[in-house]
Amino acid sequence: MRKKTVHVRIGISGWRYEGWRGVFYPEDLKQARELDFASREVDTIEINGSHYSLQSLSSYQSWYEATPADFVFSVKGPRYLTHMLHGTETLYGGQYADPALECWASRIEQWAGGKEPDDAQRFSPTPAPLRKSRDVFCYFDNDKKVQAPFDAKRLMSLLAKA
Repeated sequence: MRKKTVHVRIGISGWRYEGWRGVFYPEDLKQARELDFASREVDTIEINGSHYSLQSLSSYQSWYEATPADFVFSVKGPRYLTHMLHGTETLYGGQYADPALECWASRIEQWAGGKEPDDAQRFSPTPAPLRKSRDVFCYFDNDKKVQAPFDAKRLMSLLAKA
């Protein structure tokens, strides 16, 4: 029997933000290359456009072609179904403090280990069934102050040390 590899992927929600230019993205990077750049800085990107409207097949194909072969996208659900965490002090803003990221790292480790954190918020009153392992995806959307990619990389670093 093959042993399942657990994947923990930390990333960002979207990649095309004007405020990231010259801060996260290099000054001279063309807008058309932003996805290429971002996909080499984080493990996964949540496709933000699917949250607002249907996307064309040609868009999905071009995004696929712009990223590394092992890169993983997540298609964001419609805005009527999603959204829990979006920044620290303000909606879509603020940098996560180290203790907050350490707390998230602990939660992610528990989920990846097949458990559930004691403070998990569920859609159902029934706890998630115990598993040997789970894949975990975590996206940062605190982009107003250009913190999302940097917080994602800090969390990736914390998880790599664990």
